[in-house]
Amino acid sequence: MKTYEDGLNEAWEAARTVVDCKVPFDFWELSSGQSMLAVFRRYSVKEAIEKIREYEEEQKKAAEIKIGDEVTDNDGWKGVVTWISPDGEYLVVTLQDGSALRWEKEHFKKTGRHFPQIAEVLKQLQEEE
Repeated sequence: MKTYEDGLNEAWEAARTVVDCKVPFDFWELSSGQSMLAVFRRYSVKEAIEKIREYEEEQKKAAEIKIGDEVTDNDGWKGVVTWISPDGEYLVVTLQDGSALRWEKEHFKKTGRHFPQIAEVLKQLQEEE
């Protein structure tokens, strides 16, 4: 059960999130020319916390890596995900030259490009077995 103190801490953390602009201006649906402080006038604490959670959930979904996603790492490697371990911790990435590497998922980030053909080809290969 949440205590009064927990509620205060949650509200204060939400206020920091707003003031530190951790959620983009556009997500708050504010009018042009308004400052982030308008969030405090427009939303109740509960509504602001819900809005922050909604944004964080969208970010998690956007960051989720799937087969066919183009990814890159800090060393400049770029390729397409062709396999994800059952626990989701490792990826096989096929690089531009056709070679592949297996590495921890945490080392990669999505570029925004996705190749659905990869998943389709892998599916067709499985159907032929």
